[in-house]
Parts: sequence; C-alpha cells; structure tokens
Amino acid sequence: MKRPIKAVLGPRHAVEVSAADVRRSVPWPVLCSLAGLLFPASVLAQSVIAAAEPQPVNHRGPWGVQIQTRLDSEYGYNSNVTAQRDPALAIGSNYYGLTPSLRVSGQRGQDRYALSYQGAYRQYTASSADSYYDQRWALNTRWRYGLRHALALNASLDKSHESRGEELTEGFSQRQLEGFGVTREMPFTLDDTELRYSYGAPEARGKLEVALQQKNKRYQALSSYTPDFAEYVDEKNWRENTLITELFDQVSHESRFRYTLQTNQRHYRASPQNDTNDYFAWFGVRSQLTGKTKADVNIGWLHKTFAAGESRTFDGLNWDVRVDWMPVNRSQFSVVTWQRAVDPDSSGVYVNQRRYALGWLYNVTPSLAVLTDYRFTREKYQGKPRSDSFRDFSLGIEYRLRPSVLLSMNYLRSSHSTTNPTDPLFIGNRFVERDIGYDRNAAALAVKIAF
Repeated sequence: MKRPIKAVLGPRHAVEVSAADVRRSVPWPVLCSLAGLLFPASVLAQSVIAAAEPQPVNHRGPWGVQIQTRLDSEYGYNSNVTAQRDPALAIGSNYYGLTPSLRVSGQRGQDRYALSYQGAYRQYTASSADSYYDQRWALNTRWRYGLRHALALNASLDKSHESRGEELTEGFSQRQLEGFGVTREMPFTLDDTELRYSYGAPEARGKLEVALQQKNKRYQALSSYTPDFAEYVDEKNWRENTLITELFDQVSHESRFRYTLQTNQRHYRASPQNDTNDYFAWFGVRSQLTGKTKADVNIGWLHKTFAAGESRTFDGLNWDVRVDWMPVNRSQFSVVTWQRAVDPDSSGVYVNQRRYALGWLYNVTPSLAVLTDYRFTREKYQGKPRSDSFRDFSLGIEYRLRPSVLLSMNYLRSSHSTTNPTDPLFIGNRFVERDIGYDRNAAALAVKIAF
C-alpha cells in the first residue's frame, strides 16, 4: 500500500536527522537518500538517513534578494513499474529524469520571505504511459512584531500523480487499468495553506504557537476514465481543516519538550459518509543524550471518529521514536520506529501501521560515503481480514565531486506481501478482484548540481 499517508501525527513531528552532526564533523560528508532517486518524494520521506544536498550557490538579484538554482538528473531501471504481483505481468523499464528547482528569498529586518519552484520529470523508455512531470510551488513568509510576536504564512501547490498499480489502483492488472480508462498516471493537485502565530522571544525558553491549516486534494482528468471509475475517484477528493496548539519548552541547550493538541476534520465532498475526525495529544522530547547519541521521542493518544462505515471509533497510542548514534565522527547508526492509524482509502476502514527501521552511514573519505538501510512495515486492517508487510533494503554510494556537485549510485529492493491478495471492491456495479503485492528491484545513477 504505497500511498500518501493520512498520518495522525503532530505537526513537525519528524525528527531532525542528526546527519547534520556528521556534516559538522566531516568537511564534505555524503549522506545518500537511497529511495529518493528511485521513486517519488513520498517515498523519500521514509528513508532512515537524510539526503545529501549540493552546497547552494547564491546569486544576488534586484533589491538584494538571494537566488538559488539547481538541476538533478538521473538514469535508472525499475523492474516493476506498475507494481504487479505476477512477475510475468511486470513491466521493466529504463528511465531518465530531471528535477529543476529555483528558490528566491529575501529579508527585511527580521522578516523573511521565500518563493520556490521544483519540477520532477521522469520518462520511462519501455512504459511511456507511466511517465510523468510533477511540479511544486511554495511560498514561505515570516513576520516579527516586536520581541515576542511572530506570524508565518506557508502555502504550497503540488501538481503530482499516483502511479498506476498503486494507491487507488493497487493490485489492478494492466487489463483492468485499461478497462477503466486508466491509460496513464493519475494526476492530482494538493494545495496546503497554514497560518501560524508564535508567542515568545527568539531565544526564550518557552514558546506558544497556534496554527490554522487547510489542505485540498483533487484528482484531475476524470473525463478520461469510464463513468463508474470517475465516480469512484471523485469520491476520494477531500478537504481537511486543522487546528494546532503547541507549547515548546527548551529546558536546556541539549533538551526540548513539546506539548501538542491537534484536531483534523477531513471532508469528502462526493462521499460525506466517509468523513473522519482526529483528536489527539502529543508529548515530545528531543535530547542530546550524550556527545554521541541523540534521541527524538514523540508519544501521543488518538481519538478517531468516522461519520459512517465499518469502523468503530478508534482510541489508541501512537508513537514516533528516533535514536541516532555516532560511535565515531565518520559513522552513524539510526534506529526508527513508529505506529500510526490511517484511513487509506476513505472507506471507513482504518489501518494500524507499525514500522521498524535501521540505517548505517559510513564516510570512507570526506568526499565518499556508503550507506545501507532496512525498513519493515506492518499494516493491519481493522474491519477486514487483511494484513500487509513491506520490506525495503537499500544500498548506496555517493561522491561529492565539488561542493556544489554530487554523484550517486543507488540500489533498492522492495517487496509487498499480504494475507488477502484479492481484497475485492466494488466500482459502480462492477465487482473488482485485485492481485495485491509485488517484488521490485530498482537502480539509478544520479548527478545533483547547484549553479
């Protein structure tokens, strides 16, 4: 179930990867995101070790603004583009990709402004129907009013896609995809706007923040699908309103506590019976335990309600824990575990997800690094007899040719197994029996250049 996750985690719960510590200890460390070059950004977020980035090159523009440009290119191979369970039906294809990006930023006194754009183009040579061109625009602003008051506005618009054979079309064969008119990737837009107020001096021990956020997801190209499938997809469009209250307590230079209350209200315009509400409280602590060990622990309680559907109200414990250990400056071990409750297909059937992951980074020289990681994820469906397992193994090498130029080679082995591979569903009046699961090998050569 490789799909965008509706995670019931607090805002900014993600741990700041301590690879920054490695950056400080080694002049030019190479931190490789193994999956990021092989699959979309949604998978990148699952990597245990943060991606290495080329050193930005700043250009001064009119009115003192800073301009940064970058171009990433890659060439690789994907053995199972449409995630087929039957190896005989799998489409293997070489591909090439380009990722241009532009960032313009400026400041006036203590106020900050930034506007950015990023594209993601991929062309499959043996499966052109699965090629795509994603785009993202983002605006980030922050104003300070006196010593203690600040206001931030963050907005983004993503023109992205879902790959055929995954997410809404998980387990669909090539014949089923074509039968529903899904002859290319499934495009959608996602807009995200957040207004955040902060009370507290920049260097003060405590800080209180309140945020209002709205997200909208809309699938595009519905007219190209059959009427019943278009209705099925339209029912997955949603709007989510979020209210967040957070209290930060910087008890020392090494430790910080965070207390969060959050509510999410997700509404499905075409299928209000699938509406969900999340209410949860989080406690988090981030601490430099020793000179070599850093931990970020977040524990929360979720109360999840459904407007209708098979699932009853859910109450349960969620967690997100990360520990980074650097026995020596050139080596880092990272352990990650989390548990979440998600509503993957807006059917009212929620899923308990649990992950365990281990990553290791070793800087052979200041310019050359190797790393590997392993991730195991278990998903248990509540309300239906289905349990899924995902196993991902990654291996990568990255070389910093110059501060602004990175070269990398990456390999990823992924597998998805389930206790209910057919897991049927109805689309209109059609009974659709799926074939869920896959094995996939992928490899890529990439160059990242900041100029």
